[in-house]
Amino acid sequence: MSKLMFSGEQAYMLLDRCRSDCMYFLTGGGRQEKFLWGKDISSHIAKMKELWNLVPVKPEWLSWQDILWFEQTMKDGTGVSLTKTA
Repeated sequence: MSKLMFSGEQAYMLLDRCRSDCMYFLTGGGRQEKFLWGKDISSHIAKMKELWNLVPVKPEWLSWQDILWFEQTMKDGTGVSLTKTA
């Protein structure tokens, strides 16, 4: 299976889409994986990490720590209030 290739702009756009999917998953989406671009939590977070590492200038709206927080929160069900700690 070939890897999808993204331009920098496309990578930012998909990364933001994935971030939005995480937010919806944890709120109005009822924690249903069918709403994730990656179709399951592990694939979704793996793609977010790949895209984050791909973009040359890291987005201010999503840090590596944010991705790790989404991963932990989505997998273990904690922190559903979306209140993150630094």
